[in-house]
Order: sequence, then structure tokens, then C-alpha cells
Amino acid sequence: MIFFISFGIGQTPRILYSPEQILYFTSFENNYSFLRIDSTQSSNIWQVGKPRKLIFDSAYTQPFALVTDTVNPYPVNNRSSFEIKLKRPDTAFCWSTMTLSFLHKYETDSLYDGGYIEISYDGGINWINVIEDTTLILKNLYFYKKSDTINGGCAAFSGNSKKWNPISIIWERGSGIAQYTIDFVIIRFSFVSDSIDSGKSGWLIDELLLLVSNGCTGSINELSSKKTSKVYPNPVINNFVIEFENSKSQNCQLQIFNLLGEKCFEKNHITENKILLGKNIFKFQGIYFYRIIFPNNITIHGKFFIY
Repeated sequence: MIFFISFGIGQTPRILYSPEQILYFTSFENNYSFLRIDSTQSSNIWQVGKPRKLIFDSAYTQPFALVTDTVNPYPVNNRSSFEIKLKRPDTAFCWSTMTLSFLHKYETDSLYDGGYIEISYDGGINWINVIEDTTLILKNLYFYKKSDTINGGCAAFSGNSKKWNPISIIWERGSGIAQYTIDFVIIRFSFVSDSIDSGKSGWLIDELLLLVSNGCTGSINELSSKKTSKVYPNPVINNFVIEFENSKSQNCQLQIFNLLGEKCFEKNHITENKILLGKNIFKFQGIYFYRIIFPNNITIHGKFFIY
């Protein structure tokens, strides 16, 4: 089961718990209290607001986004970070999977200035660049590689993305989060620059999503997690396939929801193990969740990105 979160202007951001999922989501329209911009960095340039730069002239979900200064190019010798602390599900004694997704653009001095993501499993004492985290299971094709380094040898995003790119990182069962009964993890985004003024825009982030699912409760819904599914290609550009386990040709139902929890597609009486869909059934780009319901209300679920 997936619990969805939605916000109205002026509402207090909420974190929804269930035996299976914790969901943080923000498009930075007053919904980002779970995010902490590091105030110990006196020159921290991360700001939430309306981008007003030559290259970064708008958010993906308007009007606001998170950006390295809404107006000015990033300065020299800068290090700016923000953190997200993610709590273990209250009903769980271990973690199952964790997913981090966001949309971003970047414009930096290639190989010298850039942004990277770290994770801490011990309350911020030790940090691991996620690309060097041996427990990381999946990342998508837009992510940086170990060889994509900036000044100082740190692996990071750098150069010019030229467009919005979707990022998705998944820690699966058997990874660091599942091996320990830790209470929380911290994810840190950092942007750094060297001593040469490039006059460039920096890093722009929107539609930030974090999911944690618990595979250790032993509930009836936990049976659903033993079935697997996948979407390909993902991100979706035109037609795509949702493939799932259905060896007994059971009669299933597919439901697809947007980030507001609104149902935008449903198909009944599915007995195959593959569903072919077209991008044109969705009105907007962005992240969507699907749920496949088997007899006895056993479900499997996943997500995909419409590009």
C-alpha cells in the first residue's frame, strides 16, 4: 500500500507513516520543513524561491524551487549544503528499501565546480558519497560516475545539464539501511566551487521525493513485496511496459496515481504479466506511482517518471 501526500498553500508539511511507506515530497511551495539548510556555513547559498537567472529562469513546478541563489551566480570558494533526516518506520525493526528522486538542472565550471550527494548511517559522524556507497543498488543513467570528479577529486555533477534531468537512487533490501536497526539516516546535498569565478548558475532542484518501505513487519501486505515488478523504459519517453509476476494468470487490477494521490488511470481484468501503456494517457510530466492489486487485496507497487 502507498500513502500519498498533498499540500495546500499555507499547510504544514506532513510525514505519513504506515507499516510500509514513509513519504516526503516537496515541489518547494511551502512544503519543505523536513529539509535543513546548513546554517553553520556562513556563506550557504541554497535558497527556496523563484529562479531569476539567465539559465535558471523558472522552476519545474512553478513558481518555486531549491537553487544555489535565486538571482546571482555562485561565488568562489563556496561550500553549501542541505540535509534530509529520514526516520525508520515506527512499526518496523528494520528497513526494506529507500528511494530518493528529484529533478534538477546544473550549470557549473566543468570538472572544477559541482554538486554531489552523501549519506550517513551514524548520525552524521561519517559520510559516504552515494556513488561510493557499496550498499547502493540502483541509480539511473543521468547520475554521475566515480570518474566524474571536480576539484579535489570528489565525484559530482558538473558541466551543463542543458535541461531538466530526472534522478532516481534506490537502496534495496540487503543494503546498509537493512543490515542495521538504525533509527534514521541523513542524506546531504553539497555544492562546492573553486577559486575561479565562472559566472555560472550552479544547481537547481525541484520535485524532491523520498520513500522508505518496511519489509520486516510480517503483515499481510508484506506478502506483496515478494512479488516483483519493473517499468521499461524508465524514464518514459513514448510507450512503456509494466511487467510483473503473475505466473498463475490471476485476475489483477492496475491503478496509477500522480504525486497528489489522484488516480489518473485504471485497468481491470488483467491476466497477463505485461501491460503496454502510452505516454499520452498522462497530462503532465513527472513522477507517477502504480499499484497492481491481486485477489485477496495483495498488492505490488512501483513508480516511473514521464519525461
